[in-house]
Amino acid sequence: MEKLFFPFSIFISNIKRKLIMIKRTLISGMILFFSVWLLVSGCNKTKAIKTDIVTGKVTFNGIPCANATVNFTPKKGSGGNPAYAVTAENGTYKLQTLLGNPDAGTTPGEYVVTIFRTENEPSGKKFPDPDNPGKTLDEMKPKDVLPVKYKNAKTTPLNATVVTGQVNTFDFDLN
Repeated sequence: MEKLFFPFSIFISNIKRKLIMIKRTLISGMILFFSVWLLVSGCNKTKAIKTDIVTGKVTFNGIPCANATVNFTPKKGSGGNPAYAVTAENGTYKLQTLLGNPDAGTTPGEYVVTIFRTENEPSGKKFPDPDNPGKTLDEMKPKDVLPVKYKNAKTTPLNATVVTGQVNTFDFDLN
């Protein structure tokens, strides 16, 4: 009878060891989960930076330019923060930074301004339409609508200086 009990006790002790390992793994997993949850949900909140409102209008040969991307890139040593906007149908824009509130502008400093707008046009190539077997679709490629010199920070002639406590309106007529 004892011989029958001995293997059974080894079996029970192995189960106990496995249960202890599972318990430790679960506790470690729970600690890791709650640590990450705290970091993401509460401990990592950043306050919005103090900004000055920056607005303006973009025109191309005197005509309002809709859906253009406007970027303000700080000049070296100016202390500004990068900011961006997309122009409305009437060409107007309101800047915002990644760390600021929406449409709240940017921080004071000197900026290089880039502006671009692209549209898709057919490339001349075709590809099979996955939704309609036997039919093809045009492959599209981006086309610059505005002169390329305004798209690159090294070639753009556009600059702006944002000053605290002043009206910061920058209109750009591209040609």
